[in-house]
Amino acid sequence: FPLLEDVQYLTVQVTSCYVLEQFCERLNPKDIRPVLHQLVEKLLTLLQSQQKRSIQEMSVAALSAVAVAAEEEFVPYLQHTANLLLQLIHIPIVDLNDNNASGSNSLRGRALECFGHVAIAVGKQHIQPYFAEIMSSAATGFSS
Repeated sequence: FPLLEDVQYLTVQVTSCYVLEQFCERLNPKDIRPVLHQLVEKLLTLLQSQQKRSIQEMSVAALSAVAVAAEEEFVPYLQHTANLLLQLIHIPIVDLNDNNASGSNSLRGRALECFGHVAIAVGKQHIQPYFAEIMSSAATGFSS
């Protein structure tokens, strides 16, 4: 997955995440198992290391697809993934009428969406510790 690390060309990283997302949507746990660890680690590293919102959004989207494909095999990655997603769902909501809006709302929304996909993948019992905080963040988004 070297294209995910191509910091010289940000569009290559974004496109690689998109292609990965589309590819993983068609996989099942036995198909993704051999590369699951590498994929999750690369995507989480990309999410943590990048400040570009477009790359962060696409890495979250790809991570969603990886989680859904992996199903319960994603459980070992839940805590680290959830910790990062929790940071993103608490990004301050930006007034859409503000000309300086930076796409924060979109990244926040993608993180909430990813939590939904992760919940589907790992099951109720594993997502329960994060549920109240996820729902609180979603409610805040609706009321802002």
